[in-house]
Amino acid sequence: QRPVIREKIDLDLKLLNYLADKLSQEYPELVVVNISGFVKEFGETMMRELNYLHEAGNAIRFSEMFMNVPYCRIPVVHMDLCTHRLLVMEFMEGITPESASKLERWGRDPKIVAENGINIFLKMVFEHGFFHADMHAGNLFIQENNRVALIDFGMVGALKPSHMEFLANFTQGLAFRNAQTISKALLDLSNARFFKEKEDLEFRVQEMLNRYGSMHLESVRFSEILDECVKIILRFELKIPSSIYLLLKAIASMEKLGYNLRSEMSLAKYIRPYAENLIRQQYSLKAISGTLVETVKNYITLVKEFPGEMSEILDKAKQGKLTIEIKVSNEDLFRSTMRGLGRRLATGLVVGFMFTGAIIMNIWGTPSAFSNFLFVISSLFAIWLVVRLFFTTRV
Repeated sequence: QRPVIREKIDLDLKLLNYLADKLSQEYPELVVVNISGFVKEFGETMMRELNYLHEAGNAIRFSEMFMNVPYCRIPVVHMDLCTHRLLVMEFMEGITPESASKLERWGRDPKIVAENGINIFLKMVFEHGFFHADMHAGNLFIQENNRVALIDFGMVGALKPSHMEFLANFTQGLAFRNAQTISKALLDLSNARFFKEKEDLEFRVQEMLNRYGSMHLESVRFSEILDECVKIILRFELKIPSSIYLLLKAIASMEKLGYNLRSEMSLAKYIRPYAENLIRQQYSLKAISGTLVETVKNYITLVKEFPGEMSEILDKAKQGKLTIEIKVSNEDLFRSTMRGLGRRLATGLVVGFMFTGAIIMNIWGTPSAFSNFLFVISSLFAIWLVVRLFFTTRV
């Protein structure tokens, strides 16, 4: 490792964080881009890259992932010689895949090399949720039998299961030109459960799909469509996880490599089988049974913990330590709503007392015209209250 490199990078990151915070303050619309989160994650990635033990651990993890994949080669790491500033690993021989003509001169098949590289990347993303985020031509060596050797494991990305599901559902929606499926995948990614502009979002996505017309999936650049969808989401002021930008960069790098080696190649063609396999796994009997078992466990835990937690809440309420914070964005609407709720509650209580009184008078007392009248009136009021409750949209 070069001297004082850590200090230089640390200073650069502080400047980037300062600029990101300033931009977020000056331009509130940038909050949805999560520029501060992106810079923070970039900084964490850079600092991890400076620790060569971390990179060594990544290399070992990749070697375990591709132990039984014949077309992928990961260098052996000599951990006994590694420190946080020194990385010792096996020397990799091969040809860097800058162009198809270069590979052909050395007896390699550009088409097979591109397919191998793309399949390696897609296995990382869909099967392991852990990917090499810097797979450009300089970090790849093509060996005999078109085997792809990887180096430089400092920049990696980790995906949550929800991110992997997003990619699978997004790919399915793209394959069938289904704007609704794509929109739902984007909303799930943004964690937007209650989104009022869903129809507008679907319309924007459909417009994007229409621009591609009847183009075959192999002719579509997956990274371009994904990037367009991210821009659409940002127009609706929804947040995108910062890790998705790293994935988008990695996908673009892989597609560029594929196009350099074989111009008609598209990542979208190869990604679909992996997406379909992941969806099948999600709805397999094993996955469903596991989800059911976990749900039952959660309910059992809830039943066990509820009495204790309820007692704790009541104790705090008795001691005057229970604090409830309510944020009101529209005070006039809030006041009118509370007044309406108060009127309904008062009416319900009065009707309830009348109904209960009429029943008590008829059971324990002597039935009279007044008690019968009270029973009929309270019943009619109760029916009116229920009808009003169910058929009015505003309080």
